[in-house]
Amino acid sequence: MDYGPFAMILAGICVVTDTVIWLSICFAFASPMSLSGFHEAFLDNRIMRFLVEKTNNYRLILDMRARLLFIVLVGNLDLDREIRDGDAELVLLRHQQNDDER
Repeated sequence: MDYGPFAMILAGICVVTDTVIWLSICFAFASPMSLSGFHEAFLDNRIMRFLVEKTNNYRLILDMRARLLFIVLVGNLDLDREIRDGDAELVLLRHQQNDDER
């Protein structure tokens, strides 16, 4: 008995089913993925504007600029507003250096 035609029909059913399921998933999740991309671009834009503003006012040290650019590159943003002691000390030190230069 030749199983060739049966195997071709079964393979065709598998391919069609896989294609329909894959297209359904892509269409179903296209909107949330697009919205997530727009949200990420919005956050990156806000970070870049903040970075330019604070850099022009000499309010950011090199370490903080590097961290912000890393956030834009990688996309991990910690929304916890807790200020670390070391960061506050570095910002105050930078302010004192700028005041001494003036």
